[in-house]
Amino acid sequence: MNPRLPATAPRWYVALPVALLVLHGCGAGTVSTSDEDGVRFEVDASGAYPVAVNRGDAPRWMLEPILEVGSTGGAGEAAPDEFGRLTSVALAPDGTVWTSDALASAIKVFSRDGSFVRQIGRNGEGPGEFDRLYSVAFVGDTALALDFGNGRVGELSLDGEWLGQRPAAGGLSGSPARLRLFVLDSTRVSQWSFDSSSDDFRRVWIHHTPGGVTGTRAQVEFEAPESFSMTCESPQMIRFFNSPFAPSFQQAPATDSTIWTAWTAAYRIVELDAAEDTVRAIEVADWSPVPIDDDAWEVGSADYREARDAGELAGASCDPRTLPRAEFKTAFRSILQSTTRELWVEVEEVEGTRWDIFAPSGRRIGTVPGFDYDDRVAPHIRGREIAWVEQDDLGIQRVRVARVTEID
Repeated sequence: MNPRLPATAPRWYVALPVALLVLHGCGAGTVSTSDEDGVRFEVDASGAYPVAVNRGDAPRWMLEPILEVGSTGGAGEAAPDEFGRLTSVALAPDGTVWTSDALASAIKVFSRDGSFVRQIGRNGEGPGEFDRLYSVAFVGDTALALDFGNGRVGELSLDGEWLGQRPAAGGLSGSPARLRLFVLDSTRVSQWSFDSSSDDFRRVWIHHTPGGVTGTRAQVEFEAPESFSMTCESPQMIRFFNSPFAPSFQQAPATDSTIWTAWTAAYRIVELDAAEDTVRAIEVADWSPVPIDDDAWEVGSADYREARDAGELAGASCDPRTLPRAEFKTAFRSILQSTTRELWVEVEEVEGTRWDIFAPSGRRIGTVPGFDYDDRVAPHIRGREIAWVEQDDLGIQRVRVARVTEID
């Protein structure tokens, strides 16, 4: 489905081209200023909403490895730590690591030393069984399992006991990086879904707590100010190509009533309320865009060039005629929220990526080096620990868990 601009666009979106090129200044309306750990933090309330502005280099932290799980298995029966197709990873309140495996239709649980604890579920429709298991996450001590095949969210105890279920839209398919349970804090998550009662099947966020579903709110719908995709059509085929490093709209639930939104061409993240009005914005004012060099472009556009050079596009009508190339990389790739409501932003750098960490106030409090991960599976953050899934050249998935530590 193509995103569309709602009839009443968010106020920050209407002024988007200007807002992306000129970062919000700090003038007479600045209500607070502080310098700490090399970061200058200002909150400017001179406009229609407060803007948290960060300048300077945040403290450099490191990721200390805790455990690694995953193997290629062996002959005969599959090994407990052999994964079929992981769709999510979650850190439980008791320190165990939970994974959802769509191919096995099961949840696998591992201890802090990486040893296998238990497997929960199998393919089926009964209690404790799954069909198209997309995501597992925690609300307090209760695990929720998003099961699109059975049209439900299963409830499980930390011991793996089936506690009950909640209804969920069934029949959905797509990337588990998007169709998942998003962390709001340690007791709340929000589920990506559709409102099947509406004629246009609008996209919504469904909020979950230990006690049940607490509410639903519509997602924000956008239309990009410019396109970086290419469509090639012929009587025999239709092919789509996306330009590498192209900016995009991102959104993720922030609270029960607000949503984080961003156009990734600039380092500016906006929080919108239920009326799609801006509550506040967070900026890194001295961010500098990273140019896309030829080597990065060659790697990123490999699929397009291979199709073109192999003659697969001969006779096709392509719009535009060549793959669009942006001048700069995006400011960041993704945004995540931790169980303590810290915001993690994956920032593009010349040599790779880093993760900037923001306190709930919008102050940038630290940064850690980036890491390679399977972008079909969103990392999960509990406090200052992060878990992610990586995939090697053979397609073997592994889970890694690390702890954020300060560098002396």
